[in-house]
Amino acid sequence: MIFPSTRWTDLDSELLVSFWPPNRIIAGLLVSKKIHQALLSSRHVVLRMRRGVDIPPLPSSFTQFRGTCDIVAPRCAFCSPVSALADAGRQGWNLVKSLDLEGNYIGTTGVKDLACLLASCVFLEVLNFNENAIGSAGAKTLSEMLPKLSRLNELRMQSNYIHDEGLIHLTNTLACCQRLSLLDLADNDLGPVGMEFFSNKLADTRSLLHLNLSYNAIGDEGATMLAVNLFASSSLAMKSLSLRGNGITSDGAAKLAAALPPLFKLDLGKNEIGAEGAGLIASSIRMWPSISSLDLSANSLGEEGLSLIVSVLPQCSQLQELDLSSNCFGDHTASLFASVIPHCACLSKVSLANTFIGSEGTGFLASSLPHYSVLRELRLNDNQIGCEGIYLLASTLPQCPRLVSLDLSKNQIGDDGIARLSSSLPWCISLETIALGGNEISDEGTGFLSAVLASCPRLQSLSLDSNQIQEEGCSLLAVCLPSCSNLHTLNLSSNDLESNGVIVLADVLSKCERLTH
Repeated sequence: MIFPSTRWTDLDSELLVSFWPPNRIIAGLLVSKKIHQALLSSRHVVLRMRRGVDIPPLPSSFTQFRGTCDIVAPRCAFCSPVSALADAGRQGWNLVKSLDLEGNYIGTTGVKDLACLLASCVFLEVLNFNENAIGSAGAKTLSEMLPKLSRLNELRMQSNYIHDEGLIHLTNTLACCQRLSLLDLADNDLGPVGMEFFSNKLADTRSLLHLNLSYNAIGDEGATMLAVNLFASSSLAMKSLSLRGNGITSDGAAKLAAALPPLFKLDLGKNEIGAEGAGLIASSIRMWPSISSLDLSANSLGEEGLSLIVSVLPQCSQLQELDLSSNCFGDHTASLFASVIPHCACLSKVSLANTFIGSEGTGFLASSLPHYSVLRELRLNDNQIGCEGIYLLASTLPQCPRLVSLDLSKNQIGDDGIARLSSSLPWCISLETIALGGNEISDEGTGFLSAVLASCPRLQSLSLDSNQIQEEGCSLLAVCLPSCSNLHTLNLSSNDLESNGVIVLADVLSKCERLTH
């Protein structure tokens, strides 16, 4: 059953009079009886904090309210968000299901201030502590609260500098969270020592489905600990894993490939697994029929490693997202990739950025585009497509009816290439975002593009940064922009627009209400 939801963006005085003590009324805020009535009919409330707004006691004094509450404190919404929460008193915290404090840098002291309040959150399911710099001492304090949060389902702890010491404190009590299914520990300077303790303690967990350990210092030793102690456990039913940016080489990849359970999502981007590691991962992926997302970007795979990965893609019939960017792809591997695409019927997001694809490889990819029946996002930026390659690509782009985002930046397309691409854009009926930065486009090319923008009704974002656009190009864009009814982002940075061009654009932009960036 779906229940209505009241979403507060301001606290209003009549509502406070009705439910909160009069001495806690916030002056100057108007109230609506409709909001009052909506609250009474709601089963769930989202309380969004605003800068400079004090928080009155939470809804335990709501004798007529029987729902639950989420609290969201946006990044830097308060100078001291935890103090604001603590001042609100402990009443009503038993109704809180979700607490989001991301990006507030509350530190160790903030965690201590919050401890007594969290102890009252008996229904808390989601706790977001990302980017709060709580350190290992804060992790220890948090670990003392975790046994009381028996319903906790998601714990997000990115960028908190907890180190191995803090992880050990957390791990000692994480086993008490029998419902914990998502754990995010990215960017915490975790190493092999922490991984050994972590993997041993959680070996018998049954609820953990999603684990993010990206951007730590796990290395091959830590990857081996995870593989031997955690991933090899028969109790584990993990669905998604991210070990991005951990210095893992082919040795660590070998251990992971031998132990990993069948996953839905695997992110090993920005490691150094090489061709050998790619072959081992490929042998495992072949046995994962339900994998939907694979990221092996920036892994020094080379053509050999990429060929091994591409060769198993036909067995991945449910694959939806594939990122092989920042590897040495080349035109030969592009040919192999194009040949297996007809077998990947679900592929909707593809990134081949910075893979040294030239015009020949682009031709192979272009020939496969009609088979991308559900393709929504294509990234080919930072390659060597050139004018010839863009001619081949433009001829088949209209055959991707669901394409929403296209990135062709830094490809030496030039004015002739942009002329050919422009003629195809009106037929890309779903296109919302296109990036053409760094392509040596001058005023002439801008004219070709400007002539068709009005025929792209769904276009929301256009990037033309780092080109050669001058005053004339600005004038041409100014003519068409009022007809781009959905365009909200236009990037013209790092061009030689000149003062007159800026003035012309500024006059038009002031009349484009949707254009905000």
